[in-house]
Amino acid sequence: MSLTREIEDRWLWGFDIRPSAAHIDAWERASAKIEGRAPFLYLPRHVLPPIQLRWDDGGLPATAAAETSLFRGGVVVVVLRSTRPPDAVHADALHELQHVLDRSLIGCLSPAMLEWRADATAERLARL
Repeated sequence: MSLTREIEDRWLWGFDIRPSAAHIDAWERASAKIEGRAPFLYLPRHVLPPIQLRWDDGGLPATAAAETSLFRGGVVVVVLRSTRPPDAVHADALHELQHVLDRSLIGCLSPAMLEWRADATAERLARL
């Protein structure tokens, strides 16, 4: 997988917020689980498109823990919050990566079904 990590300093609420090594590891473990890479070779293999990972993006709604955006040309952006604990970031990343896998189902399945699939994946894989 070609993954572009965009880790930038963000100034929110007067604090310099950036992901810790534990946050980045949480993302890496989530993508390894989704793709079936080591040490999770026993899981089904999926191919993710190139993803731009952003931390603490100012455009993320205040009520959202994470967000996935799809743009023309196949650009996929996943936004995570470094203010959440690494375990929560891991579950958020699993949820958002399932949305990335389901991008071709948008319009075919209801938004509620897409959310259910993402929640189920996050719950199932976060325990591993």
